[in-house]
Amino acid sequence: MDDNWNGSFSLFSNCFKLLSNFTVNKSLHMKKFRLTYYLFLISLTLFCSCETNIFGESEYHKFSNLDYQYIPEVYKQTDKIIEFINQNNETVQLKNFSYRIVKESYGGLLSEGESFYYDKLWIQLILVDAYSNCQNLDISISKSEKGDLFHRVTIPKFTGTSCGGTVFQFRSPETTEYSKVDMTINNQVYNDVLVLESSGNINNYFSMYKNSTIHKIYYDLKYGVIGFDDTTNNLEFRIKN
Repeated sequence: MDDNWNGSFSLFSNCFKLLSNFTVNKSLHMKKFRLTYYLFLISLTLFCSCETNIFGESEYHKFSNLDYQYIPEVYKQTDKIIEFINQNNETVQLKNFSYRIVKESYGGLLSEGESFYYDKLWIQLILVDAYSNCQNLDISISKSEKGDLFHRVTIPKFTGTSCGGTVFQFRSPETTEYSKVDMTINNQVYNDVLVLESSGNINNYFSMYKNSTIHKIYYDLKYGVIGFDDTTNNLEFRIKN
């Protein structure tokens, strides 16, 4: 009787110890899990706070109303056709394809220096009369952290076998990369015209239409492309307005 009791008591005691150890270990694991979870939440909160400080509204450089003096809103209406005509009444068409402003970012948490958001305008135009694989005339305009605008104009060139392009880059309103000229077309005065010229040999033409021999593009900061010249055949194309 005593031996059975002692054996039962010993078995009960061992089971109780195992259960206690399991409960303690489980409790420790739960505490560790909770501690890890809380540390994760704290880290996430700190990260979001840093992200807000770095990329907050105070560091978002948006286009201002004054900036639109140097942004060609004439390309805003999708599928609108803009025509150019020369002295022989020959016309070339340019079609508005895409006009969109996106919020871009510069820098980041792991990069050195300043980080911020800025507005960027993407404009895509289609040269209706050019070769089908060389029809895109692209414009991008970005707001800089200094408050001015950075422009990038890409004009296509067809080499006979492939399509390339010439990129023109400049800033506004203080444009130092190219000289500004005034032009009058059909009694309308354009005051901020940049002359973008093809460089290289005489056969380095802009592809404004099939078999074109265009060497010179007239680009107004507010109205975009307003004309171009075929210096080989002495043809002057100007916008119809």
